[in-house]
Amino acid sequence: TSTVVSDGGKQDVSGNASDTQVSSGGQQTVGSGGSTTSTTVSSGGTQTVSSGGSASDTQVSNGGQQNVNSGGNTTSTVVSSGGTQNVSGNASDTQVSSGGQQNVGSGGNASNTTVSSGGSQTVSSGGNATSTTVSSGGNQTVSSGGNATSTVVSDGGKQDVSGNASNTQVSSGGQQ
Repeated sequence: TSTVVSDGGKQDVSGNASDTQVSSGGQQTVGSGGSTTSTTVSSGGTQTVSSGGSASDTQVSNGGQQNVNSGGNTTSTVVSSGGTQNVSGNASDTQVSSGGQQNVGSGGNASNTTVSSGGSQTVSSGGNATSTTVSSGGNQTVSSGGNATSTVVSDGGKQDVSGNASNTQVSSGGQQ
């Protein structure tokens, strides 16, 4: 618990790690059977969740990056203030705001994402976003070949579609 990984340091997790801080070129890799809780990733730090690994309650900000590889799973990630989450595995219950970015790539699945207040979600070709809520100041971009289902676009939110969007609800003040 309470490990600090920085300045080119690396932590490989195949057990359990909690309250880790990853920054300044540090890297945390969560392998098969590994799990992390309450990791903070910032200032050039990277967390990579590989196949069979899981990460919950991660905070990604200020130039930090979380990579969710195929077969990896994350829950309840908060992405803000210049943080980035790249999803080619499974990400659920993510909150994206204040300059945060979620990229859902080929084979990636993002469910129950909330995008607000300057946050952005981009769903690229072969990516899937389900039950996204886009609220004030948030933006969802569904690129060619990307798929978004059951999106709710509320007051001040925006959805740009050049791929596939189904069962979208656009409420007063929302824009598709």
